[in-house]
Amino acid sequence: MRFTVSERYDQGIIDKTQQNDVDVPGSVRTTLSLGVPFRYNPLATLNLSLGVGVTRDTPDVTFALRAPLTF
Repeated sequence: MRFTVSERYDQGIIDKTQQNDVDVPGSVRTTLSLGVPFRYNPLATLNLSLGVGVTRDTPDVTFALRAPLTF
């Protein structure tokens, strides 16, 4: 089994828009994530990541678990 550490920066910018003819302010969503992929064999990997929101429009904490398989 092998593992590495990965970092990720994710930012989304939403400009001002209208909803029901009312101006809605834009927002900035920024997340910093740290992940650890575990490779069990050449066909199976397990990816775990933990993200922390750094703006008020972003969720405080995100957790992701992915299991991509190769056929």
